[in-house]
Amino acid sequence: MTELTNKHLVCFRLDKNHYAIPLDYVDRVLRMVAISKVPDAPKWMMGVIDLQGQVIPVLDLRKRFSLPEQTVHPDNRMIVLKQKEKLFAITADEVTQVSEISQMTSNHAHDMMDENIPVLHVLRHDSHLIMVLDPEKIVGKGFST
Repeated sequence: MTELTNKHLVCFRLDKNHYAIPLDYVDRVLRMVAISKVPDAPKWMMGVIDLQGQVIPVLDLRKRFSLPEQTVHPDNRMIVLKQKEKLFAITADEVTQVSEISQMTSNHAHDMMDENIPVLHVLRHDSHLIMVLDPEKIVGKGFST
């Protein structure tokens, strides 16, 4: 069992699965906005948005994680993440909370999974598991933010 250096997480839901991102990587959370498609982008890239004059790529985690497709709803959220001084957004059905991990049980995911899987830790909270994602591995190789 390895401790996370960041003790706060932004928790969100996709389908019936619960995920989290360390708060240090989160720039902001937005309501869903209009997304401009990008030709020849990976299937899991929804397109780009204009965020205060900066073009931000938007990644569809449902497609990235092979979850069932769902129509985008105005109540869905985008979580804008910082990675190496660049921004990108990921989609979420809902952002559920910002949590401190002190009350959750943590297991280092690399002990259980392939190192290419974008999961840092798996936490147990109440009756469900929360997968803490590694923002640097969400994007994947061959995609530049």
